[in-house]
Amino acid sequence: MKRNHVVLVALLTASLAFSEAAFAQTSRFDELANLSFKENRPTEQTAQTLRDELLFQRATQTYLWALPLINTLGMKTGSEKVFGAGYNVLPVWKKRLAEYEMPPMDDAIAEELTEFVDRRKQELPDEFA
Repeated sequence: MKRNHVVLVALLTASLAFSEAAFAQTSRFDELANLSFKENRPTEQTAQTLRDELLFQRATQTYLWALPLINTLGMKTGSEKVFGAGYNVLPVWKKRLAEYEMPPMDDAIAEELTEFVDRRKQELPDEFA
């Protein structure tokens, strides 16, 4: 029971420490919220500050949206350097398929599997055969 109390106190202390960091981050937004307005219209300096903030937010969002594309482009470029260019194949699989050996199998089982596959191919429409 005493151990549970110690863990609870430690968790509460950690959460308070992290919440202070979160409150420190809101000062920038407090600054934006408290910009000066004259007759319910932003002053020239306020308007410029808000435009700068909007541009910063758009740039940040563009960067975040571009990360998956940049990652994929990096993988493509790296793969082309190592394995050669081409979109249609994954070079790693070519190598793995070339090295593939069928596991040892009883001849009767292999024959049954071949018959099953042939039978299923006949059941499929022509466009899938």
